[in-house]
Amino acid sequence: MGWNFYNASGEALTSFGDVALGDIDIDGGTDIGAAIVDADLFIVDDGAGGTNRKTTASRLKTYVNRVATGTYTGDGSTSQAITGVGFTPKYVRIYNTEADGNAAVLVQATDRQLNLSVESSPSAQLFQNSGIIAFGSDGFTVDDDGDDGHPNTNSEGYEYLAIG
Repeated sequence: MGWNFYNASGEALTSFGDVALGDIDIDGGTDIGAAIVDADLFIVDDGAGGTNRKTTASRLKTYVNRVATGTYTGDGSTSQAITGVGFTPKYVRIYNTEADGNAAVLVQATDRQLNLSVESSPSAQLFQNSGIIAFGSDGFTVDDDGDDGHPNTNSEGYEYLAIG
């Protein structure tokens, strides 16, 4: 017994090359049930010209911006590398939780301007030096400005948001 396949208009298909992307109904499909991995495939309209191609999830990493959050503990040194971000950041914002439980934005920097001083906590002073002194392939480097201060105060906990 042979199988016949039809598109949404009821026309018989002679090959799967005749299936328009719009005719594929994925709503009834089974969920992948796992995280997306580099080897997973996606359909891409190459150049928006109707030439559909496949691509792996790993290629999307080169196109989609990356976001990472994390924590670190200051060591009081004039140069502490914060690694494990997974990419070279283009923007970093560092937070610290004050005694009252409110999160204060201490510093922020971009890959084009390291000294973007900011202070969002009403009880804290404005920092003139951002304290983020470099960006690297897997994170960024913070400085205590030589006075065991933010964003690298010894034993102080910090949170960061990095965007690549």
